[in-house]
Amino acid sequence: MIIKRDKETFEDKEKRQQDFIDFLRESQEEIDTSGDSNLMLREPKKLTREEVIGTALLFLIAGSDTTSNLVGFSLYELARNPEYQYMILQEIKDCIETEVSEVTADLAFSFVV
Repeated sequence: MIIKRDKETFEDKEKRQQDFIDFLRESQEEIDTSGDSNLMLREPKKLTREEVIGTALLFLIAGSDTTSNLVGFSLYELARNPEYQYMILQEIKDCIETEVSEVTADLAFSFVV
């Protein structure tokens, strides 16, 4: 992903929304301190490529760990409380039916027009 972003043109970058990788890559760029006297007091640190990759990997691992813990805990609580299983299942069915009816209405309208 980082190599792909290295080859990206400025126009391609402007067409898409910036994400975490973009912010990490920007931390590798030189900082212009000539216009701000406060910044000249500190030496700005430029991240190395290894630090950027390590940080991205850390966020990936931390995010998947957090997500798996949340899903595991939610399933555990649902297993302990079967009365909530039915409530949640009914809510999911209602949501799906609402989505399907909206899509069907949109499709019907597009055929009329």
